[in-house]
Amino acid sequence: MMISKLRLQRILLISSMSLMTIIYKIQIGSIRNLFLVIFISALWCLIYWNRRNLLFHLKYIISLKQKLVSFTIVLFMIMIFMSIVRASVFGFISIQFAINLVFTWLTFIILIISLIPSNVEIHSGFHAVKYFLFALHFYIALNVILHIMGLSGSMDIYNDRYGKALVLGYFGLEMERILFPLAPGITSFGIISGLSFITGYYFLKRKIYNNKIIAILVIITSFFALITTDSRGAIFSVIITLILISLYTLSLNNKGKYLVLPIFILLSLFTYNILISIPNFSVMESLSRGEDIASGRTIIWFHTFDFIRDYNLSHLFGYGYMGHVASNLSERYKYLFFGWDTSTPEKVSLHNALLQIFIDYGYIGTLLFVVILYFSLKYCHRLYKHSKYSPIIAFLSVIIYLSVSGLFSLSYNIYFFHCFIPFLAIVILFSLLPMKIDRQSFINTSII
Repeated sequence: MMISKLRLQRILLISSMSLMTIIYKIQIGSIRNLFLVIFISALWCLIYWNRRNLLFHLKYIISLKQKLVSFTIVLFMIMIFMSIVRASVFGFISIQFAINLVFTWLTFIILIISLIPSNVEIHSGFHAVKYFLFALHFYIALNVILHIMGLSGSMDIYNDRYGKALVLGYFGLEMERILFPLAPGITSFGIISGLSFITGYYFLKRKIYNNKIIAILVIITSFFALITTDSRGAIFSVIITLILISLYTLSLNNKGKYLVLPIFILLSLFTYNILISIPNFSVMESLSRGEDIASGRTIIWFHTFDFIRDYNLSHLFGYGYMGHVASNLSERYKYLFFGWDTSTPEKVSLHNALLQIFIDYGYIGTLLFVVILYFSLKYCHRLYKHSKYSPIIAFLSVIIYLSVSGLFSLSYNIYFFHCFIPFLAIVILFSLLPMKIDRQSFINTSII
């Protein structure tokens, strides 16, 4: 019975990313809602089977005896759901859409908590997070396979206007950017592909995959998806994450820790010189697809900064889900999207995760999120420094990658379903870890 239950868990989790995307790609609302109800019901069966873990953790969190980060996560999740309700009440999203959002996110939050063992051992607790990342790898591979079979995506606003793969052009390859069959969009799928590549790389390097061939295939398919979507923000984020993780591991090495500061200074100076030379840098100009190197993002951000400087009481708690619409901020930059294949240019987001969090949840929500991010990084560091438990690096890379890619997208917001779920799983796991970690518990353990 336990074997079949474990297999069902893996099947449901590994297929969750693709199933949710297929559901939301279906245009007929009634069929989509039917599929959504069936899928969510299956997940609740899984939650019921793991109800002992769920009740154990909920009792622990609600009692407020857990670390500050647990309480902070609860408050932040409440703000997310309240923001969705606010958007529905004021008519920025439909009641039906709001119910779907709340029900879906509540299901996945409870699912993650229920799958983490009640003993909260690191090597067993990471199984729950690992399955969500396996689901991510499966989702990317499925898209690549379907593309090779001749299927393609549709309904993306970038298709007609920004079709060339500019990065590949520098290697003599002239081709159009690929919108994969189950991709929510080119840019968002690029961010997802980068996350899959980063985790696949460290899963192979840290021997988290049983089979090296599978790990290599994950890396190949993820890299193919990343490079053919030509998402420059995702490619940049992958490179930065690899550099930061390398510097981090080097800093913990007695022989290499003295090299970290000089290397970091040199990289900072190099980056600074690149940035100040952008207006006259031909390579940077050729990588531009619109008004600037960031495809108009900097224009949106400047409008957002101006909006933030004009303080009012609403900035304290934000404007709720789709806050850029509720606050009329998007009216300032919607002209950038006239002529695109979208009937609602005012609904285009801020293309920056932290700015979007501020507009949606205000100063309070932004502070809560920064606390969550800080403690997540802190616990990653503590676990790796004191135990040298190598799989921690793979999960640390997720947080760093999403933080960097969040400069160009909404990577760790609820707007990005596929990226937010692994991030949420890792954060919840760290919030449930015991304060004291027994080093002996890491000896001869593995999450493979």
